[in-house]
Amino acid sequence: GVMSGSREACLAEGMNDFLGKPISRDLLFQTINRHLPRPRILVADDISLNRLILAGILGEAYEMAEAADGTELLQLASDNPPDLVILDLMMPGMDGIETLRRLRQNPYTADIPVIFMSASDDPAEKQECLDAGGCAVLGKPIGAAELLKTVRSKLGR
Repeated sequence: GVMSGSREACLAEGMNDFLGKPISRDLLFQTINRHLPRPRILVADDISLNRLILAGILGEAYEMAEAADGTELLQLASDNPPDLVILDLMMPGMDGIETLRRLRQNPYTADIPVIFMSASDDPAEKQECLDAGGCAVLGKPIGAAELLKTVRSKLGR
């Protein structure tokens, strides 16, 4: 709605925010983004420290959820599909490739972009991840700049 008056009066009337004129493009986009829901990322890694590191890098801009293995990831993703999955390739029990295959079989999770993490630098292994439907493969240890760039490109923000 359009109101004249002070910032406090507008906010008291139930407005979500208030911008004074002239409005810069950057301030407008910052304000809009502050009120949009944050994209949700589900991370699966059997090493809790790795999950903690990813949450530290991504947690300010994205809502984070964690799974300790592929089975837990499939359950969490089915209950509340995330906007993006970051999946460790080598996990005990169900590995990342099998977890991705099962994600793709569920109509609620079939289209979620998946970024693999792998400590291996084997090109054949990287290609297997991409062939299985992964949209990117990042090496471990994960670099913050590369991770943020990849996540932003896959989510569009």
